[in-house]
Parts: sequence; structure tokens; C-alpha cells
Amino acid sequence: MRVIVKLLLVIFVLGLVMTIAAFFMGLNIQGLTEFFNDDESYGEEIVYVQNDMIDGINLSSETRNVTLSVTDETFMTVRYYAQEKDTWTILEADGVLSILQEEKSQFFKLFNFKIASSEVRTINIEIPDTWILDLTIKSNVGTIRIEFDQIMNHKDLSVDSNTGQVYLKNINLDTVSVDQDTGSTSLTNVTIAGDLSVNTDTGKINLDNVTALDIDVNSNTGNIEMVDIEATNIIANNDTGRIISNKVQISGDLVYKTTTGKITLEETSASSYDLRASTGDIIITLESLSNIKLDLKATIGKIEIDGVNQGNTHVVATGAISMIVRVTTGNITINVQD
Repeated sequence: MRVIVKLLLVIFVLGLVMTIAAFFMGLNIQGLTEFFNDDESYGEEIVYVQNDMIDGINLSSETRNVTLSVTDETFMTVRYYAQEKDTWTILEADGVLSILQEEKSQFFKLFNFKIASSEVRTINIEIPDTWILDLTIKSNVGTIRIEFDQIMNHKDLSVDSNTGQVYLKNINLDTVSVDQDTGSTSLTNVTIAGDLSVNTDTGKINLDNVTALDIDVNSNTGNIEMVDIEATNIIANNDTGRIISNKVQISGDLVYKTTTGKITLEETSASSYDLRASTGDIIITLESLSNIKLDLKATIGKIEIDGVNQGNTHVVATGAISMIVRVTTGNITINVQD
């Protein structure tokens, strides 16, 4: 293992020395960029046309970005670039278009310092605005963008990403499930008739103007931010990172839990609250406390309500709305607007 590391270090140093020497010999930035550009190995753009209406797309990619957009045409197009090391399979069966991109593993790829542009590393899918599809997308490495200029209607969406960002915008769906290992997830202007589930190991989760029944979001490392949300129930779990809640309207239960990080609630309402932080403050801003049954405890820290110190335990036994707040190390602050 040490031999391989030393070999890679030597190759890196040689490459750096050759680059510096090239500059002294008159190589400019444009020439250097062209030298390291690998677009030519991808050849010409390939276009697949799907004329007949389908019910769904099942896409699996090893090393490509994926972009879904809308077209005024009556047919769907899939545009992509292929390398010799790629294997592509595109076929339609039983109303589902399957797109599979695989890449052969190459040991000597470690010594190839050329990089292809995003243009040739992206699968572009243009969907007619009248087609309503089930969407299943799996990506090993690459960004997934399902962003429309106008509101589009589709059915179930399932995204499974190992490394890359996921963006959803201007779309109505039946259900949404996003699973990521490394990368951020962003939903903007998304309406879901059923449930929303987002899970990421390392990455930020951002929900902006999202409506769903039950929302379940989990991040091991990364902030969870939610703005303009409507749902029946919401659960947000975070190991390391903040949970930020603003203009969130929940008709049922709201449950936020973080191991290390702050929880902030502003203009957020629910029929019951369960907020817990092991290490970090919890800050809540409410319009009124008149109908809130409080059960607050900070093991190491203080409780402050509307500027008044309440010690480390505070209970109000009456009220139709239950609010349980627990902090192991940190403060609990409740600000009242009225």
C-alpha cells in the first residue's frame, strides 16, 4: 500500500513539474485547459427518440449527471455522450423506458488527469408536458436535476444517489423518496399528494415551499432547513447539524431531534411538539402561550421564557397543544410575540 501511495505522489509531482515547465515554455491558460479537457474522447452527441407514450422511466447511471426537463414536442428525447469504456442499454418494455449506463473499471484511469466537461457527462431527458410518469433514478456519481420552468405533474419519484446533489423544482408528485450517501438535497415548489422521505449520510437538506402528508427527513451530517412547509406530520432527525424551521404549518405532530446542533422554530405551528437536542440550544418563537402545555427540561443549561429565567425545569399542565422540549447540554429559549 505504501508503494502505491509513493508512486502516486511521484506521478503527481512529475505532473506539477511538467505543468510549470510548460508555462515557462509559452503554454497559456487556454492551451492548458484544452490539454486537460477530455471531451474529445466522448465523441458526438447521441439522441434516442421515444415516440410512443410511456408510463415510467427507470434510469441507472454509473458516472453521469442526470437532467430532466420539459419539451413542447409530442415525443421524448434522451441525449447523451458515450465513451469506449461505457456500456449503454436503452429499451422500452411494458410501458417503461429503461436507461442503463455502466462504466468499465480501469486501473490506469488513476493516471489520467484529463477531465470531461459537465456537458458531455450529462444525460439530458426532455419529457413532453402531457406525459405523467413514474420516475426511478439511480446514480453512483453525478448530480440529479429534475427542474422545470413550469409546474409539471408526475407520479412516484424514487432517487438513489451515492455521490452527488439532488435538485427538484416546480413539480407535483404522488410520493417522493430520496436516499443519498454524500450530497445535498433541495426541493423547491414541490407538492406531494402522499409522503416525502429524504435520507442523507452527509449533506444538507433544504425544503422550500413544499406540501406533503407525512414528511420524514434524516441527515447524519448536515443542516436541515425547512421554509414554507405544509404537512400532516413531520419528523426531522439530525446527528450533527442544525434544524431550522420557518413558516412550517403542521396539522398533526412535529418531532425534531438532533444529537449535536441547534434547533430553531419561527412561525411554526403544530398540534403537538417533541423537540430534543443532546448538545445544542433550542430556540422557539410563538405567537402565544395561551393554549400550550409545556414540559421543558435542560439538564445542563437554563430555560428562558419571554426574557424570564425559569431555571432548568418548567411545566405548565394546562393547554390543548403539548410541547415537550428536552436538552441535555444547552439552553431552551421561548420568545412570545404577543
